[in-house]
Amino acid sequence: MFAVQLPSLVFYHSHSFYIVLGVLITSVVLGVISSRFIKEVPSPHERRAKESFMKIVRLTSRLSSKYSPMLSKDIIDLVRSGIIFPVILTFLTPLLFLYAVTWFVESVMLLDVSFSVLFYAAMVGFLGTMLYSWLTNVDISECYNSLPLSMPHVIRTKLILFLFFTCFVAVPYLVVVGYLKGEMNLLLISLFIMLTVSAYVGSVLAYLTGLFTNSYLLDAKILLQFTLAVVPVLLAETLLSFYYQFNSELATLYIAGLGPILVAASMVFLSKLESRWKGRMFRIA
Repeated sequence: MFAVQLPSLVFYHSHSFYIVLGVLITSVVLGVISSRFIKEVPSPHERRAKESFMKIVRLTSRLSSKYSPMLSKDIIDLVRSGIIFPVILTFLTPLLFLYAVTWFVESVMLLDVSFSVLFYAAMVGFLGTMLYSWLTNVDISECYNSLPLSMPHVIRTKLILFLFFTCFVAVPYLVVVGYLKGEMNLLLISLFIMLTVSAYVGSVLAYLTGLFTNSYLLDAKILLQFTLAVVPVLLAETLLSFYYQFNSELATLYIAGLGPILVAASMVFLSKLESRWKGRMFRIA
């Protein structure tokens, strides 16, 4: 009996040895590759930039003269610090991953689930949460205490930037998705969904978290309020995107009716920024 089991035992130990050896070799190789990307920087690199504030102010004043100085300052901070690229990638990467997952479900797994461009438009608004979080983390807001600025004013500036970057990234994304799926005829309604949902989610975030999104969303009470305010809207838009293929006229009617409701709700949240955030000190949350 022992003689019969011995070869299998030897094979088991030798097989385990090769597995462990393979893991060790892989770990060493990955460690060596990673170490090549580690660079010691004893002192920060010197960066030079031309004066561009007044030039940007003239451009942003066409959009909003009231928020133009603060808006120009934030744009310059994003560009000179290089954070503008992580901001865009943080928003774009989940959108690309979302399309890759839905493509895998439809084309590889061959499941009968039709993800239309309307579905992606609804997801854009929800994923904008990360974008707004980045924009409120660009700089330390404590320095604003020495300036004639109120917190609601700065929050509204962040919202303008949020909507700008949302359109800058999401509009080309929806155009490409609509082209790839052969649904360019749904582009206008998908842009309508994207804009209304994004405006609503942004206003809810601004009201609940202000400039402290990263820390305030860790609060169970605020997270629950955000969930109750956003998830039903996201669920409704998602169900309507699937219902559109069965009854396009009725689904379009519901979407068109839900849009103004979201805009009105956004205006309500924005009107309450003063009562919630006025008089608050700028600080590190």
